[in-house]
Amino acid sequence: MSMSKTKLLKTRDVADRCGVSPRTVALWLRDGKLKGVKLNGFSWRVKTEDLDAFLEEEANSVQSE
Repeated sequence: MSMSKTKLLKTRDVADRCGVSPRTVALWLRDGKLKGVKLNGFSWRVKTEDLDAFLEEEANSVQSE
């Protein structure tokens, strides 16, 4: 997929989709659980496909417990 078609989500958008706080998303990003891009040393952005992969991985880990 080309970069021009990739949607970048703000931490608030990711939080809304996951039903968690933006702080939780920031912790996932900082800890490397969720892939993201840090802009200007402060703001994070997450590709939609990285969020989808993260959610799928989380769902699989819950099912295997």
